[in-house]
Amino acid sequence: MRSTQITLLTVAILLLGGFAGWWLTGRIGQVPETAAGASRPAPQARPAAPRERPSPTKSHERPEVSLRLDDEAAERGALSNQRTLRFRDRAALEAFLESIEGSGIVVLGQIRELNLLRLGLLDPSRLGDLLDGSEELGYIYPVEVPGEGPVQEGAAGFGNNLLSWLGVDVDNSSWGAGVRVAVIDTGIGEHSSFTSRVVRKSLVEGNAGDELNPHGTAVAGLIHTIAPQSEFLSYQVTDPNGSSDSFTLARAIIEATNDGADVINISMGSFGESAIVENALAYAREAGIEIVVSAGNNGIEGVSSPASSPQTIAVGSVDANGEHLDFSNTGNVNITAPGLEVYSLAPGDAATLFSGTSASAPVVTGVIAALASYEGITIRQATERVLAAANEAGPAGDDPLFGGGILNVGRLLLDPATPTDDVAIASNYLTRGNNGSIVQVTVENRGNTNLVNTAVNISGPTGTQQLNISTLPAGGIHSFEIPVSSLATEFEFSSSATLSGGRVDHNPANNQRTDAYSLVESP
Repeated sequence: MRSTQITLLTVAILLLGGFAGWWLTGRIGQVPETAAGASRPAPQARPAAPRERPSPTKSHERPEVSLRLDDEAAERGALSNQRTLRFRDRAALEAFLESIEGSGIVVLGQIRELNLLRLGLLDPSRLGDLLDGSEELGYIYPVEVPGEGPVQEGAAGFGNNLLSWLGVDVDNSSWGAGVRVAVIDTGIGEHSSFTSRVVRKSLVEGNAGDELNPHGTAVAGLIHTIAPQSEFLSYQVTDPNGSSDSFTLARAIIEATNDGADVINISMGSFGESAIVENALAYAREAGIEIVVSAGNNGIEGVSSPASSPQTIAVGSVDANGEHLDFSNTGNVNITAPGLEVYSLAPGDAATLFSGTSASAPVVTGVIAALASYEGITIRQATERVLAAANEAGPAGDDPLFGGGILNVGRLLLDPATPTDDVAIASNYLTRGNNGSIVQVTVENRGNTNLVNTAVNISGPTGTQQLNISTLPAGGIHSFEIPVSSLATEFEFSSSATLSGGRVDHNPANNQRTDAYSLVESP
């Protein structure tokens, strides 16, 4: 009889949690209809207040437990009637397990490395009576493959030009050798390009290979394009619709770490800040793993989780013109990369054009894996070099749109022993303020030599100016701020830079740029 009751209880909790999770994750994956994107509040898991443990009672003396709606979880956008509970040690966890008989609490999963349980609760209010205050109580949030977001008119896709756009002008067929890349996603489907180099694990029930959402295969396809010798560890954490949760994501991060991953790619997100995901990220980082995450496609200020964690590399998207894409979330971004109509792979030896920050993240992951193998350096060293070599874009320095800049492989391939001169107009960036508008012209030294007396020519609505940069060190930037006439409404702004002393520019194509602006407010 007791076994039947426990089974019915478990089924009831799973059905309730599953329905609530389906409803909430459906909402979280939608792109907001309004363009004014203030940051969404990040729910925080709060530990229960310490309470005295109640005196033991016999199981038949416990009051009957009935189903109670979980308003507290719903207010946070978390899965209803479920919690995570992390203990200070294994002994505390075992003691808790002994205390929950007849309490309406069912263990739905656990992560041993974190001393953590996933609990199903008929009455969440009764959980606090079983805690002593030393536990870390948390919520389980929906995690989704990002949906499609808005793309501005005139944005340019990449097609099959990814490698050349990144500046890869050498044979990359051996890149990625010896590097294990974990793809936590919808699962990597069968494709001849991945023969014998994919270890697949599913952390969800069912979902045969032919039912996989193609998202994970497209993610792996981009990593393979850049670092074709990489070994893949595939962790399927979603249903066919691309829906998962923070507990399953954390479990996959732990498993990838234990399985020897070098770098982890997560092209998924949530707007619930999960303590257990943060704990799992710390576990991976302590093992020397880098975690690359998509910033999200909601077109708002504020990246999704876990890209919002300082323990990850948050990646935004640009088009083939190097322009920030409207769907790419802004704020805590580390770097941007190609993210519009990039050629990749699909299950069944098919191909697809892949868009979104979901595409941008694996491009960065692939470059990190490629550089680590090519240079024979650690993943952490490769990551630092990739971030440092990003091309300046947007307003000077780190900014909410581009982070540290746009991913570039060509600069990573420069031979330090070979002097290379390369000056570039990084951006003409319009800023509107109370005292009028200015265009910030930023010049960058993308070579490995110091540049002296670089001439800069700037033309705009107020005329033409000839300026000079006396010294520009390798990797350095210099900005000029040019006021715009208050009478200007629609205009072009052109900038160019020229090396002095007869020096030959390595890439003259980036020496100039022209941008069109409109100061006319939209109706």
